[in-house]
Amino acid sequence: MKSAVPLLALCASAAIAAEVVDWPMYGFGPQRQGLSPTRFASATLEHVWSTAEPRTLYAYVEGIPYWSSPCLATVEGQPRVFIGCYDNTVYAFDGHTGKQDWAFITGSAVSATPVYATIGGRPMLFVASSDRSIFALDPRPGLPSDANRKLWQFETFAWRGTVNPARMADPLLAEVDGRPVLFCGVWNNNRSAVENVQRGEMIALEPATGNPLWRREIGTGAVNAPCLGTVGGEPALFVPYEPGSVFALSARTGKDLWPKPYASGDEIHSGISVAKVNGRQLLFLGGRTAWAYCVDAETGQQVWASPINTWVDSTPAFAVIDGRPTVFVGSYTYFIFALDAATGKEVWRYRTRNIVQGSPALVQMGDELVVCVNALDDHVYVVSAREGRFIFRYDLGRFPWSHYRKGKTIWGSCVVGTLAGKPMLVAPSYSGVVHGFAVGARDDNAGPPADTFWDALGEAYTVPVVLVVATVLALTLARLVRMRRPR
Repeated sequence: MKSAVPLLALCASAAIAAEVVDWPMYGFGPQRQGLSPTRFASATLEHVWSTAEPRTLYAYVEGIPYWSSPCLATVEGQPRVFIGCYDNTVYAFDGHTGKQDWAFITGSAVSATPVYATIGGRPMLFVASSDRSIFALDPRPGLPSDANRKLWQFETFAWRGTVNPARMADPLLAEVDGRPVLFCGVWNNNRSAVENVQRGEMIALEPATGNPLWRREIGTGAVNAPCLGTVGGEPALFVPYEPGSVFALSARTGKDLWPKPYASGDEIHSGISVAKVNGRQLLFLGGRTAWAYCVDAETGQQVWASPINTWVDSTPAFAVIDGRPTVFVGSYTYFIFALDAATGKEVWRYRTRNIVQGSPALVQMGDELVVCVNALDDHVYVVSAREGRFIFRYDLGRFPWSHYRKGKTIWGSCVVGTLAGKPMLVAPSYSGVVHGFAVGARDDNAGPPADTFWDALGEAYTVPVVLVVATVLALTLARLVRMRRPR
């Protein structure tokens, strides 16, 4: 059988049908490494556009972000930003001006990142909606009606009055045995007392037609963004399963390729990435206790677990820095971490001012590789990939709701790409606006955040600080008990 081209040489490439597009899917490519070949002339970034303010603010719904992460592409010479929204719509914005080009309404929120590709010479946009459906749309500008953009629709679960909105993982598109395949993870839930269904599964579709190639049920929990690698030379889809496992499935058939799934013993809300390190294919993911994990892709055995001290929902990015394979990941302790990909040892950390759920985007700015990431302090950050040195920060706008439940929603990430010849950083905000940045004469850098007493002490949720506080309280309580004892 013809060997697959799934790893695309394990480099940051997204070539489908011989056409290279910029940031066409979540994590940039099938390996989800988050590394773009785009080059910015410098790190002097100017805020060049923002989309219009939202006209209507709906109530906060647990588990649904305002924006998905975007994908970027140049379609018929026109720069486009494609992004899903909690208002049930997928939008196309002009990548140079931020003006809306078109909008397509689905039946529910669009939280998964759209995927752009050229299939058989035709540009196509694939959208996974919480209405339990996967859509293929015609993304070309200038069509007479947005309602006519739908090319096909695949319903993953039949509608009933007791069916809840689906949880859709970020889709992935790659070549397997010389043909493109669209992989989609979905969790469907029917709360009927008669037919109670909770089903997480992976679905492989033919992108040109939407015909299913195979379906594989994983379990009763949700699945998150998969990546593509190989096991024993066979194309393999690595699937993070939210209850705490990673499955290796044949990209051809959906059958298991490991003797048993990898068990982290930890809830997994991140996506997964794959890279070759010292000739060995490794998987990287985060967990919901206090660790980032590395797993051998061939065997499913754990290679290392790095202590992060809190939840990691960020999908790890990967690059080689000065000969050192390095993994970059955000955390709930407000830090961006750089870890040695071979050992898990911490290389550096940079502290933002709130949770970093966003998945890092790596790109060359000037003469150095940088890490771009959104944080829940309403800012986008750019730091040096080599040592974590601060470079750039910009205020994206205030969070629109009075509250949200920690960890219940995975918010959108920033991306980078070259749109019609212009390098762009595109950041979806939590305020309902999407922002575009490019190298310009004006430097819109807000500067590093000011340190406070608590910053110097360390973020209050980290394990060391909690242990110190708990020890002090325990000693104080013990002393009070002794003082109250009758003599």
